Amino acid sequence: MVLRRVLLSGLLGLTAGFGVVEGQTIMPKLGPAQKPIRSVVITVPDGTREQFFDGLRRFAENHGFVIRIAPMPPDAQFGVDMSREDVEVHGASVWNPEEFDISFYQNGDRPVASGSVEKLVGDLKQTVEQVPGVTVSKED
Repeated sequence: MVLRRVLLSGLLGLTAGFGVVEGQTIMPKLGPAQKPIRSVVITVPDGTREQFFDGLRRFAENHGFVIRIAPMPPDAQFGVDMSREDVEVHGASVWNPEEFDISFYQNGDRPVASGSVEKLVGDLKQTVEQVPGVTVSKED
């Protein structure tokens, strides 16, 4: 009986311990630089992904960003990362291969000029919507 209680207490302790560790990894504390300044959802119809990527590359070049576009295994979805001194842009087609969630972030503690992200979002929208069928469907 005592052995059974010890085992049960040990298992409950392990379960509670995993819950705490799990809670910490799922709910990290975000600093101000880690919250997106703006986000958009861009719909990219099947067959236009390469043209869309070309548009992202033009946007990055026009605005002084270094860009990286790479597949994200295991589902063959793609991730997009752009960075420059004051702003980072991160995007991915995680849930739906035809939808890219793209977010703009402050790069570290460097200040972002007032209105600059609004201009970037507007220019991104204008650039990618030149590709037939591509639309910016949601802006936050």
